[in-house]
Amino acid sequence: MGARRRRRLRAAAGLAWTHDQFPFPSFFDNRPLVLGPVRVAPVSLGIIGGSLGLMLALGALFRWTRLGRAMRAVAQNQRAARLMGISVERVYSASWVLAGVVGAIAGVLIAPVVFLSSSMGLVVINGFTAAVLGGFGSMPGAVVGGMLLGVLENLAPLWLPAGIKHSVPFLLMIAILMIRPSGVLGRARQRKV
Repeated sequence: MGARRRRRLRAAAGLAWTHDQFPFPSFFDNRPLVLGPVRVAPVSLGIIGGSLGLMLALGALFRWTRLGRAMRAVAQNQRAARLMGISVERVYSASWVLAGVVGAIAGVLIAPVVFLSSSMGLVVINGFTAAVLGGFGSMPGAVVGGMLLGVLENLAPLWLPAGIKHSVPFLLMIAILMIRPSGVLGRARQRKV
């Protein structure tokens, strides 16, 4: 039932707009940088630099600001945070604003690499799989998970049929949830009763 709805939504989006893929203008030069025998696209360096900067900014926000500490407190125990005088509603609002800002920055960084189309939902699946693979509570784990997913996704056609490339995130997510649900760098949480 879900696949039918997805096809209908995609068809409706194609009728409303178009099924064509559109390139998004890049902030970086299109000429590759040549570093010895290696050619690197400036867009890739921009994505890496922007991601690292965003991670450092988020890490600093969560560790050293009142808002970040309040967000962590509400995430751990909403009732205790409220009793300590934290406005949970304001923290939720700030969390949504922060999520929107981070999503917008991520969209601007990734859009020149991924063409805009009505079927670009696979990017979200890859991001979710990277978070599951690395562990939800660990930003470095999500980065390692994303790198591992990218390597596996690009090496899979060497040993498996080429059509399997887009199935790698799903297969990897199922495997990691069965073997190690906390992720590669995530900590297993034990609940004491």
